[in-house]
Amino acid sequence: MSDKKTHLIKVDNREVFLVLAESGGADFTFYLQNDDNDRQVNRLLRKTSGKTDQVKAKSPSPKQNYSCRVYILKTLLDKKDLIMRGSREAGVMFLQKLLEVKEANGNPVQNNYARLKQHLPDTIAGVTPDKLADKNLIRTLLRELDVLLKSSNLDDLFTSASLSRATEEEKKILEQVGDPTARAKLSGYLKFCRLFGDSIKPLAERVRVGRGLAGLSYEGKVWSLSFREQESEVGYAPDSEVDGNLNSIEELCYALYEEILHVPCHVETTDTGTDGGADPPGYQDRIRQHRERKLSEVSGLIVISGATNSAKSLIARGLIHLYLENVNNHQKSERLPHLVTFEDPIEKFFANRVYEPVGAHPQLNVVMSAAGRKVDYTPRQQDTDSGSLQDALLDALRQTPKVFFVGETRRKEDWQSLVDFAATGHLVVTTAHAGSLIEAMHKIFLALEATTPAARNEVASCLLAVVHLKRTKMENHPFGVLVPALWRRVPRGLNSLTAEGLASVLPNSNSDIKDPCSCLGRSYFANQLMELAQGRSPVTDGDFRAKLRKQAIDWDLQGA
Repeated sequence: MSDKKTHLIKVDNREVFLVLAESGGADFTFYLQNDDNDRQVNRLLRKTSGKTDQVKAKSPSPKQNYSCRVYILKTLLDKKDLIMRGSREAGVMFLQKLLEVKEANGNPVQNNYARLKQHLPDTIAGVTPDKLADKNLIRTLLRELDVLLKSSNLDDLFTSASLSRATEEEKKILEQVGDPTARAKLSGYLKFCRLFGDSIKPLAERVRVGRGLAGLSYEGKVWSLSFREQESEVGYAPDSEVDGNLNSIEELCYALYEEILHVPCHVETTDTGTDGGADPPGYQDRIRQHRERKLSEVSGLIVISGATNSAKSLIARGLIHLYLENVNNHQKSERLPHLVTFEDPIEKFFANRVYEPVGAHPQLNVVMSAAGRKVDYTPRQQDTDSGSLQDALLDALRQTPKVFFVGETRRKEDWQSLVDFAATGHLVVTTAHAGSLIEAMHKIFLALEATTPAARNEVASCLLAVVHLKRTKMENHPFGVLVPALWRRVPRGLNSLTAEGLASVLPNSNSDIKDPCSCLGRSYFANQLMELAQGRSPVTDGDFRAKLRKQAIDWDLQGA
């Protein structure tokens, strides 16, 4: 991408970065020239980050670091490019087409899939129907297709008739690419996708949207842009797909909803559902029963922490969804619950549809994607909609939010603002980077200078919960595991934290539902998450269960 003309292209009337990527994955970094004569990149970054200040092209000031929403087109195929058939795994249709190649007089029928099959290894070309849903096979297929795209001239593999002519949109895109090498690579990619258009999505659908952090490097000569793809542009219902993990995001959200929102709200009235000597209900049954119960009024700050790419935002959004679902189910007033968000930038919209106002609508019908229920929804982006978090919180005092969500909290002064707002009786949810539960809580107390018992009590009284997420894979097992640790506000935990500080935050592996402990360790959640995954292949494997329990205990022994 050395030629400045290859930086941006127009696809479906969107300004899209063309990335000639060498590696796959949803998260990656790419580089752009910062040319004095080309302000196109600067203009787009200012626009998508909400900044309107004038920027000098060569000045390496902090104003030239942008957090923004960007669109990406990569010349690598991934499974999201492949059309799904019903609810089956993406890529099955492509494999099905390869499998359907017919033989005539001992020779394959001359179609595009037959020609392609001749250039694929036996692991793909010899696929049988029972292997169609094999995720490893799909990953292997994508690797082989990308190698073929990079190493071969498609005109030598396919007839000129089957390649057909480029569409008008493709011609316009290729005309925008100045560098001959980049244009040839993109042309091959577009040709390949056109050849197999019955199992590969149209071009506009292959453009990815995500969050970018752009900053100058190499003494102001090069933009370094780190991209993180988002799941979808709108919608925030927790995902129920497991996709190579022990648990889905939905199951993790159910578990945290139970421990953060239900248990502390019903400490005095919790009924185990047992009769005499009967066994108490299992964790899955408890969750199912308790989700139907009305929550009492909830306020305080919930912090979802973890390392980069530990699903912090997905868990935070899922918890908000479950909470608003409960509010909606039991709401008696005519006023809809109001969700106000503040992000830098807006990573993705919470609702599954954001209506454009026409005239003065008394109510914009924004609908929660899974529950099909309406909420008032006010998404605000820093610099575009509000100058700072402090301004947004001041405005929110008159907006009556049921939940206030902050995309990520990093600044010391922002922690003080969030705690102050939670102290006024509001529920606030945010995410933060931290290496452990103790570190996350330490950052909060340090930012608020809570060094005395009185100061600790004031801060802890405003904290509803602090979660830390840790992701890992068990040795010799392909399944990913996301295990939380949790501190929650219950009476005995609040008293201990006030008196002893962070030394009182010790992970527990068990908790009495009628007298819950404040800190739940990873060994506790590992057992509960395995119960929620009961019947799946990881949990039926005794070696996997033993290794996960051992790993969770090791984490707890190392500290929360």
